[in-house]
Amino acid sequence: METGESFREDADRPCHGQPHQVPVMVEAYRQAEQEGLDLGQMVTLEEDDKVRARASSPTILEGATFPLRDAIRLMIAYSDNTATNLVLDAVGIPSTAATMEELGLPNSKIHSKVYRRETSAFPERSAEFGSARPTPTR
Repeated sequence: METGESFREDADRPCHGQPHQVPVMVEAYRQAEQEGLDLGQMVTLEEDDKVRARASSPTILEGATFPLRDAIRLMIAYSDNTATNLVLDAVGIPSTAATMEELGLPNSKIHSKVYRRETSAFPERSAEFGSARPTPTR
């Protein structure tokens, strides 16, 4: 039974970690449904694509070729930053931001590829928040 009650704790504080990847996944599936993006299209990890988080290495080996849908899975299941960037290459940073705005989540923006601030579509926001600023509320 819905009561209409809600609870929010730090709802306007930016989240860190995997939540920044959810908008990228949403945009990929939106494009697949509405624009015909082929989730089966093959992507190949090149040396320049690799990024590291802390001391861990990417879950994808250099030279590996696999479907975009698998990059989305790696991005979400393993929080793989390299996979996130491969998906962003396919769907675009500006379109991901536009979709979040259309969904009423204007503060949930991906600013740049992970660890690639030079790719920022929102330089001022990148300077303040880094590669992303997801929040759980509008």
